[in-house]
Amino acid sequence: MANRSKKPLIVEVALSLFLAKGYKGTSIDAVVKASGVSKPTVYNHFPDKSDLFMEVVKGFIIEHKVSDLTSLAENEVLQQLKQHCLHPKAVRLIGIVLAEGFRFRNASQVFMKNYVQPWLTTLETWQVAQAQKMQLNADWLKAQWFDSLATALLSERLLMEAISTEPNVVEPVIGI
Repeated sequence: MANRSKKPLIVEVALSLFLAKGYKGTSIDAVVKASGVSKPTVYNHFPDKSDLFMEVVKGFIIEHKVSDLTSLAENEVLQQLKQHCLHPKAVRLIGIVLAEGFRFRNASQVFMKNYVQPWLTTLETWQVAQAQKMQLNADWLKAQWFDSLATALLSERLLMEAISTEPNVVEPVIGI
């Protein structure tokens, strides 16, 4: 029986660790321990942690590739967003790239160019198509979406503050 590559296992384990501990908090030793492979096996596939993270990012991009949303109804677009952009793994990975991107500039650029930008462009194209269908001004529709998003985020924050028993426990919804 042929010996199967352990590379997919290493990438899968590394993704879990990066999501749980961030880039800085994840070590090659932790990947070795969690994946059950030897350190030389990891280094055989990935010369350093930044190469491993790049592979994690590429795999994530492939798994969550944007599709044409133009012909979809609003509820279908929202389902696509939930599945690919608002999924906890996606949100966490976006957070890591934004917070720690200076540590892995190449992977950060690949992520922004091949994941974030295509989704934003596709959503903008969908919004313009919807505006044309409804004979609305595209800028007006974008403003409405932004207003809805801002209202939802503010409502979530206010709700979290209302149910929080300690002041200042709630983290900002948008960390600027």
